[in-house]
Amino acid sequence: MGFDVIYFPPIHPIGHTNRKGRNNSITCELGDPGVPWAIGSEAGGHKAVEPSLGTLEDFDWLQKEVRKREWNGLDFAINARPIILRQGASRLVSTNAPTATIKYGRNPPKKYEDIYPLNFRCENWRDLWAEMKSIVLFWAGARGSHLSCGQSTHQTVAFWEYSIKGVREKYPDTIFLSEAFTRPKMMKALTKAGFNQSYTYSPGEIQSATHRIFHGA
Repeated sequence: MGFDVIYFPPIHPIGHTNRKGRNNSITCELGDPGVPWAIGSEAGGHKAVEPSLGTLEDFDWLQKEVRKREWNGLDFAINARPIILRQGASRLVSTNAPTATIKYGRNPPKKYEDIYPLNFRCENWRDLWAEMKSIVLFWAGARGSHLSCGQSTHQTVAFWEYSIKGVREKYPDTIFLSEAFTRPKMMKALTKAGFNQSYTYSPGEIQSATHRIFHGA
């Protein structure tokens, strides 16, 4: 059919706390694997592979086979689980004011009780940005030159400028795809930050973009 990209959702270790069941159920039954975007367990974080899927060596072998067929693809998810936070990063997550309790992820009407979004404007933002860039560099190059960045509007545009520039200094052919639930102005800003392409699920934005394509402005 002409496809040349295989899309891998996150393949990292999945957390146990508040693990979701089927269809986003808050009740996890025995054997439910959890949500791939709820990253972090005793097996590691963003630079590790979920043990039930195999090892990093297995993934490297798979990527070599994929590249033989001139295919590629990988999803980059910026989330954290409770075990990751206990390893010294608790000040890096978003919180609910004024209670300062940890804010879990949301994409109305859905609630992601098993996922904690990171705060890219926290006092330790330099360390956070550097670590996130190091994660992309870890997977880029030989492991994935096409990166889909989920909900990229939840981070700052400045962060993406910093990360994309840093990655392309080492891997200039890296392609960044932005998942953007946002308005045209923000999508334009993401393009200026370095994203090659963006997409949205919003019916209103799809209609607006279609109108601009066929009728201008």
